[in-house]
Amino acid sequence: MIQARAPLIGWGAFLAAGIAAAMLALGWQFAFAGLAIGLLGLPHGASDLAVVAPARRPGFLASYVGCIAAVMLVWRAEPATALALLLALSALHFAIDGDARHGAVRNVALGLFLVAGPALFHHDAIAALFDGATGDAHAATLLAGTLCVLAPVATAILVAHLISDRGDPPERWIEGMAIALTLALPPLVGFAIGFVLLHARGQTTERQHAIGCPTLRAYLVRVAPLMAGAFAVLALVAIETLRGGFGHATFLFAGIAALAVPHMLVTPLWRRAPSPAGRSRIWPAMTGNGR
Repeated sequence: MIQARAPLIGWGAFLAAGIAAAMLALGWQFAFAGLAIGLLGLPHGASDLAVVAPARRPGFLASYVGCIAAVMLVWRAEPATALALLLALSALHFAIDGDARHGAVRNVALGLFLVAGPALFHHDAIAALFDGATGDAHAATLLAGTLCVLAPVATAILVAHLISDRGDPPERWIEGMAIALTLALPPLVGFAIGFVLLHARGQTTERQHAIGCPTLRAYLVRVAPLMAGAFAVLALVAIETLRGGFGHATFLFAGIAALAVPHMLVTPLWRRAPSPAGRSRIWPAMTGNGR
């Protein structure tokens, strides 16, 4: 179901589950976001080890684990700063990993939209989530306000591109629904849907091809060890969160940071080969050159 062109019925069921979660209590929304990000988002990052040359893997793993430890230390000392850096890095990462065929402007808008879009109509809810994650109400309000400023511009560019696109109708339907629900649904559910459909979906397929797996099942088997390691990291974050008396928001954002930051910062430095031509990254679109 995480293939780039999965049957519409599969993605329809995913969207229906998100809409249902949005109508339930906040705890269910946390559960949906956690499951969607963990089960449908993690697989593309779980192949990080496979895209590094075997001879370089010991150094890569040391850097990866060191980055996780550094993220957790920063989160413990300055959670508001850690959250702001996570949001900025995520926007940049989503933009860089955008489809170069769509152009740099659209991809930058996509990166900003995935981070800021949920705040367009849900400023107070975003601020409450950030406050729950960091314990800093002032910083949370400032971050939410910044996202609200960025969201309209990013949304307008993304919608304009979607309207002018003459691509595959099913793909346009999926992207259109993802954009609409990211904006309309509560932030946790909206972000999870946008992240999975507009980023992780295509990146999983790209990674599957990059490491030579003929089927999604073969890919999932190949990345299973690192997936297990990712869940072990999440378990450690959960233990630390419980020991500190923090809530669901801290666990969710700290867990995302622990896994996402090394994926965004460490892997590109150690990766052995360029991305497949089918989904080249934003830099070729901006500079005219490959990596």
